[in-house]
Amino acid sequence: MNTINVNGKTFHVPNARSISVVNDKIYVDGKLFNTEEDDSKKINIVIDGNVDSISVESCDKIEIIGDVNCHLEAGGSVTVGGSVYKDVQAGGSLKCGDIGGNVNCMGSVNCRVIKGSITAFGSITRG
Repeated sequence: MNTINVNGKTFHVPNARSISVVNDKIYVDGKLFNTEEDDSKKINIVIDGNVDSISVESCDKIEIIGDVNCHLEAGGSVTVGGSVYKDVQAGGSLKCGDIGGNVNCMGSVNCRVIKGSITAFGSITRG
């Protein structure tokens, strides 16, 4: 069972494989996920588990405690505890294990290994 934490509230999502954030609404496996409306304009997301599909058009920060088995696109900073097996596009900084594709990042990048190219407006650290 995966868990998703949005702005400090934790939701248990059984076997979720696809997560999208569109117009400040969260969709899990294509269905609108009720997170009880929050007055905050900042969106911080923590996902405890692996992700097969994710698209977050606007958020301040996203953290995935697991692997990302797809192209990762996020409007803010991204931290992945495991590896990203395809391309990454982040509106902020990126910190993760290995990256199997290309990186386009508005902030700094910190990763172990990257198989593709890196475009970053901040520093690049490998290790």
